[in-house]
This record gives sequence, structure tokens and C-alpha cells, in this order.
Amino acid sequence: MKKIIAFFIAFALFLGLCGCGEGAAKEKKGLQVGFGRADVTPNFSVNVAGGDTRNRESTGFKDPILVTCVALGIGNDTFLIYTMDYFLTENVYTQPAEELITAATGISADQIIMNSTHTHSGPAISYAYDSTIRYRDTFNKAAVKVAQAAIEDMTAAQAYGSNVDAEGLAFVRHYEMENGTFAGANYGSFSGTIKGHAYEGDDDIQVIRFAREGKKDVVLLSNPAHATFVGGTDLSADIAYPVRDHIEKNTDCLVA
Repeated sequence: MKKIIAFFIAFALFLGLCGCGEGAAKEKKGLQVGFGRADVTPNFSVNVAGGDTRNRESTGFKDPILVTCVALGIGNDTFLIYTMDYFLTENVYTQPAEELITAATGISADQIIMNSTHTHSGPAISYAYDSTIRYRDTFNKAAVKVAQAAIEDMTAAQAYGSNVDAEGLAFVRHYEMENGTFAGANYGSFSGTIKGHAYEGDDDIQVIRFAREGKKDVVLLSNPAHATFVGGTDLSADIAYPVRDHIEKNTDCLVA
């Protein structure tokens, strides 16, 4: 959380949303943005995260599993924002990668933000299974590679933000029952008559587009939903893959 707060404070300062002295403004460098991506689809069977991970071994893949890094030069600082086709990212498992990134780039762990797409069909990296421990080395090496590529790719950019209501995108899998109990995922079995959904789904998609000089634009997008469309034992980025693919084929953008 401290990393995220530090990043947004720095970004706000850069954009002039917070007060800063005239001298400080003169010292600031312009916004720089770079992009790096690696295919980290394993060539061996791994545990698939989401659902019954222990008994779910991959049998192939539907689409590539990707690790993407966006490097943001804000003022005199550089931040690395990762988007990874994994179920979740816990600090205890990503810390070794962050240490390798720091050693290779000089960027401190406090300025590295790792996010997962929360696909329920991606390789498990946050468990102690044999295949997970073996695969984690693939992730660590890729994390360094894409950081270096993103830093090398950095160029001047302008940032634009938007919020889109994709009505009908979210489905609430938690229900309130007539007897006052709750049912559905993480709540247990149904008992009685369904009164309705426990809360409203969030259909909003947040988008930040970095328009770069002489290079493809970079897009960060976010939607707070579980990626559970695919299922099965074939690895997949789930909904993140067709979204990225569609945008990149129809615009001059790279999507993280």
C-alpha cells in the first residue's frame, strides 16, 4: 500500500494537482513512459491458480501468459508498474523478483508495483508446490527482462485518463437470502430462497493512456472483477487476453 500511495503522490505532484514551488517545477523532468513485455507461458505442467489449485494441473494453454512492465519517469523518479497474468501477487513471493530488479536497474522496491490480472487460469506462483517453485524462476528472470526493456523504451509522453461504464460486464456471485444469510462463492451453500444479489457489481473500467512521441501509446486499464470466464486446465489470461488483443489490433496502442 505504501508503494501505491508514494506513486500516486508523485504522479499528482507531476501533474500539478498538488502545490509545489516554482524552483521545484523547473527541476522536474517531463513525463517519460516505456513498455516491456515477455511471454512467460511455461513449457511444463504447473499448478493452475484459482479454485482447487492443489488438484489442478495444466494440460496446455489457450493463449499466452504475459508479464508486462510500464516504466514511468515522473520528475526525477522512475516507477515500474507490472501487469501479470497471475491469480494474485503476494509480497513474500514477489520480493525475490523485486530484489533482482533493483540489482539490475537501481530502482528501489518501494518504486516497483506488481499487479495481477487475477486470472483463475494462470500459473500459480504463490504456493509451495514443486511446479510452482520451478516456475517462479521463469517469472523472476522475466521480471528483470521486461523492466530493462521498459526503461530502455522510455520516451516523452502525455497522460490522459478516462472512466468507462461497461454496463453488464460484472456479475455478482454473492447472494442475500430471504432468511438473512448469504450464499455463493466464499460464503458456502445456499439455504432458503434467494432475495437478490448481495451488492451491486462494478462495471467501471478505468483507463490511463500515455500518448508517446514517435512510439505507440501505452494504455493502463483496470476493472475490479474476477477473470473466471475460461476455467478448465488449459492456461489462459482469461478476459485480459481478448481485451489486449482487440485494442492492440485496432489502435496504435500497447496495453498493460
